[in-house]
Amino acid sequence: MALELEGSVGVGGENRPRDVAVVEQLLRTIAALPPSHAPGVCDQVLEEAITDFQRLYDEGADGRVDPRGRTLDRLNAVATPPVLDPVELKRLKHGGYKVSWTGAVPPRGYSVFLHIQGDQGAVDITGAPQQDALDFQRLQAVLEAIAALGAWGTSIPCFLTVRRNAQAVHASNPASLPCPVMPWKGSLVPSLGAGDDGPHFPYLIEGRFFPGYAVRGRHYFVYGGQLETDNTKRGFNCITFAGSVLGVDPGSRAMSQTGLELASYLGAAPVGLEGVRDAEVKAYLSTPPGNRGLYLVWRPDPDGHVILVEDGIVHEFNIIEPQGYRTKPVGDRGFVPGSYWVRRIDVSKLHHADLSS
Repeated sequence: MALELEGSVGVGGENRPRDVAVVEQLLRTIAALPPSHAPGVCDQVLEEAITDFQRLYDEGADGRVDPRGRTLDRLNAVATPPVLDPVELKRLKHGGYKVSWTGAVPPRGYSVFLHIQGDQGAVDITGAPQQDALDFQRLQAVLEAIAALGAWGTSIPCFLTVRRNAQAVHASNPASLPCPVMPWKGSLVPSLGAGDDGPHFPYLIEGRFFPGYAVRGRHYFVYGGQLETDNTKRGFNCITFAGSVLGVDPGSRAMSQTGLELASYLGAAPVGLEGVRDAEVKAYLSTPPGNRGLYLVWRPDPDGHVILVEDGIVHEFNIIEPQGYRTKPVGDRGFVPGSYWVRRIDVSKLHHADLSS
């Protein structure tokens, strides 16, 4: 509830004791009243404190707080703790999370920080739009805090603090931050399907992707452009596995149809095997020159399976039990009879970007 004055306080003010106490309370709340002030009187220290507060704004300073005046309104607003809204996911490239809050902070002299589970990883959001405070650069600091906590795939509390210099002024209410599932940290190679020390990679009808770039060496799982936060969905289907290994941008939609669109996006070169039988595929990829290099193999029907073959070894994500990642020499793999396409991938043209800043 906003505090009110009956008379003015400060330079040339009426300076009634009750009103002086109100202004003292407001300035003390926002860490703007020096300890040298003599309580209960309007001395030079109080007048200078009022003036200093007014100078935080791009307007004149007269050293006085008037009833129903702008300075009183601003003091009341700044003395009110910020309110943090529920955190929502948004596109990874745009900051990953929508962090919004309401409250008032002067345009200078104060800082606002987003804290991830206590004091872990305080992220400076001073000057960021209150309706959407995280950009891609600030997101990186949030992700580093999550990594330090090992909180992948969980929800952890976050809150805001307002500071004047090193002194804490306010702490907001907490909100729940949904953490991304554990990212892949390593090279993008076909054998990554075997997994890491995180949750097992399951086969998913709606496979997740890597975003086509790393963030500080980590490849995050995304879906619909947003971070995946459900540990049971830390996995791929056949085409999202191949595309993720090859660093394909999900926004290209090259992984949303058949192997032909993926091959075209990658500029994969024909090798004379298009619409051929399974026996021809095995024979070519088991002997020189086909047993050296990286190849994309697929069946052309809408639900056609997509696999990678590197140096004669198959790497794939399969829906058939046991579902998930499989690898074996191409000569030992049983191919369903039918029509297949094969194209060679020029690995020198694959670009695995890291967008860290």
